[in-house]
Order: sequence, then C-alpha cells, then structure tokens
Amino acid sequence: MDSRGYGTTFHHRREGEWRRLVALADVMDPYSRTRLQTLPVPQHPAILEVGPGAGAMARWMADAFQPAELVVLDCDRDLLGRIGSAAIRTVHADLTDAMLAQPGQFDLIHVRNVLAHLPDPQVALDQLVSWLRPGGWLVLSDITDSASLTSDPWALAVARVIREGLNTHVGSHLDWAPGFPQPLRRAGLEDVHVAIDVPPLVAGGPAQQFLSMTAQALSSTGFAEVGEPGPELLTVSPMAMVSAWGCAPHARSARS
Repeated sequence: MDSRGYGTTFHHRREGEWRRLVALADVMDPYSRTRLQTLPVPQHPAILEVGPGAGAMARWMADAFQPAELVVLDCDRDLLGRIGSAAIRTVHADLTDAMLAQPGQFDLIHVRNVLAHLPDPQVALDQLVSWLRPGGWLVLSDITDSASLTSDPWALAVARVIREGLNTHVGSHLDWAPGFPQPLRRAGLEDVHVAIDVPPLVAGGPAQQFLSMTAQALSSTGFAEVGEPGPELLTVSPMAMVSAWGCAPHARSARS
C-alpha cells in the first residue's frame, strides 16, 4: 500500500487503529473467506496478501491452504510486527515499487481495501496481475458507497463524514469498485466474476464500530456532530464491499 494519504491518516500508531482493523475483519472476513474457498487453487500454493489489516485473513489462509509460501505486504512496519509468524513472511514495502516481486510468482493474490486508496488503482492492479502465475487467481475487494440502501439518519450522517474525509484527506477513489469487474478484464484476467456484500448495521456490532472509528479518524469534529447511534439502530451498512476475481491466462502469450 502507498504510504501517502491513507497511511498518514490510518497509521497504526494512532490510538484505536488496531481495534478499527479488527472490527473491519469481523465484518468483511466471512465474505472474503467465501470467495477464496471457491477458487481452484493448487495444493500448497504461493500466496500474496496486500494490506493484511489485523492479519486475520493471512492466518486463515495459512491454515486453509497450507501454502508453500505466504507473503503479506504493507508499508506499515508496526502492523507487520504484530502479524508475523513462522507461516507468514512479512514484507515492509510500498506496493507501487515495481521491483517487489518477479513476474509469475504467485498462485493466489488477495487484496482488500487497498487499491481504491492509491493514486492510480489500475496501474497497481496491472502490476499485481503480472505477479500471477499462469492460471493463478486474484481476488480484489474495495469499498463503495451504499448509502442509497438505507434511510437511517445515523447511517447517512456517518457515511457523509467518511465519504468527505476519504475524498479530502486520503484521495480515495470511491467510484473505483462500482466499475468492477472491468478493471480486471483490462488487466488481462479471464473467468472474471463480481459480487457485492452489504453487511447489517446494528448498534454495538462490528460494522457500527468500524464506521464510528473510521469517521472519527477522518474527522473528529464531523464525528462529534454525528455522535454514536441509539440502541435501536438496525439497518444495512452505508458502506458496502464490492469484490471481483479472475484468473491469469494459462498461456501468457494469449494476452493482448
């Protein structure tokens, strides 16, 4: 992940950032696991995860796939220090460094809530695809605005704070994920699929905790105006996750 923008706003020395990432994992990991479990990856694959968050997905992949190699990449050294293990090799680097990996190195690449926060998501995606082995799979997920699906005042207000904060402080491309799966096709992937997951938003639940902590990190003043929701909160999240996944051609020469 590029350390500019996102990394300066959500760095892991910030109080509460680890809890925010754990809440995000509690919300989104079940959806991500469902996507990955359906893929025909080989036994003991080489896996790369970009932007591992609290590390729960990396630990799950280590157990589920028994990979020959599992690499997690992030530009935040503090985060990597908390998730490294004997089964996980951590790499402290910027995704935009073209020399990070060799072409055709991985059977599976998982990247969630990363590319939309980079200056040029398509360039980063093209680079990731080049790291896939022929027949390897890439699973890409990013957030999008789903506020039109709810009329709850708190959900709409917290979504507005997050949306404005991401635009102002991070420079996020919230229009990136709604364009899926076309970016994967442009990158040359085949057998492309797309899905959207809109989690429930319940007072005190992980989605509410994640939204509250994200809004507070982006704008403490804006979040103070919104406040915490009442105990009656029950709706759908105003922030959804769009996922797309596809396979690298078995014959690289067949790519345009």
